[in-house]
Amino acid sequence: MKMMQFLKSHWLGPWLVAALCVLVLTPAVPQKADATAVEYAVMLALIIVVCVTAVSPLGINSEAWGAIGGQFQTAAGGAELANTEGDWPKEISRLSKTIGAAEAMMGLTSSCDDCGELRNNLQQIIGTASLLKSRAIGVVASCNPNGVIQGNEQCDPIAVPTGCPTSTTQFLFCNDECQCQGIATP
Repeated sequence: MKMMQFLKSHWLGPWLVAALCVLVLTPAVPQKADATAVEYAVMLALIIVVCVTAVSPLGINSEAWGAIGGQFQTAAGGAELANTEGDWPKEISRLSKTIGAAEAMMGLTSSCDDCGELRNNLQQIIGTASLLKSRAIGVVASCNPNGVIQGNEQCDPIAVPTGCPTSTTQFLFCNDECQCQGIATP
């Protein structure tokens, strides 16, 4: 823990810390396509950045943030492990937990005025986990996270911008069902 605090507070930036953690956590020989391994590595790096750099964002309950952050990292790591083991039901379950934790963290940002980058990172995690989950399920659904809003989608969690209106009184993000979802502000 002291090492992480040292790295965070000194010359190594959070992205380098995240990259090093992902290299340690990512298996050397993935059993599925390399693209999936890369997507898991990117998602895990984003999760580490969210959890390490935003330990106590302004206006966010740090106790709740830490508890959800721990579950967030565990669920995503479990999804990657299940993927490498070929355990699709477990992978789908862990990806669902990852998405749920990301959406819970998104809700915690409702009281934070200066959390735009944090919300963007969470949105990318939701999009990547949704894409991986749709691949693991192997079913074409009404939501196809591919960066393009199409068909029955209100938004796309991977698209930048997502397609959710920004000029509303309520903050909206794109959930894993390609629907704009509001966050209640305190």
